Amino acid sequence: PERMEDDVHAVTGAVSKVAGGVALGYTAARWSARRVASGPYQDHIDSLQPRIAGKRQDRHLGGTQAWVDRGRQGYFTSADDAPAVLDAVRDGSADILGRTTKGHLLVRYDEVTGINMNEMFEYIEQPTNVFLIKGTVRPSVVPTSPQARPAS
Repeated sequence: PERMEDDVHAVTGAVSKVAGGVALGYTAARWSARRVASGPYQDHIDSLQPRIAGKRQDRHLGGTQAWVDRGRQGYFTSADDAPAVLDAVRDGSADILGRTTKGHLLVRYDEVTGINMNEMFEYIEQPTNVFLIKGTVRPSVVPTSPQARPAS
């Protein structure tokens, strides 16, 4: 009976957590997959504003005039992809790889695929799940090389 009571409390607690996540806008599956971010990058993650910087992000949306004007760098094929990556960083479901030498967060999120473009290194239309998070107040998300490694 005591063990059964413990099991009931465990299930009740799990249901409460899932219900709380749904109340915050998560699906039950996404809430259960959520990882609590911690470690040396938590302050940076906590300072990220929840909205993407529209004009800055347009530079990384394939086919836009801003993307063409900036030299056709790494891009997303959908305007929904960059916010999805930012949400994943903020809710802990993206992997934080570290920081670049310029202080940008380097993250991996396998649910979104961007396109890495770097003609200097002969990367043309290279699919990637690795992204830079640039800025905190007006963040933008940039697809980068799948081989990218953090400086720290």
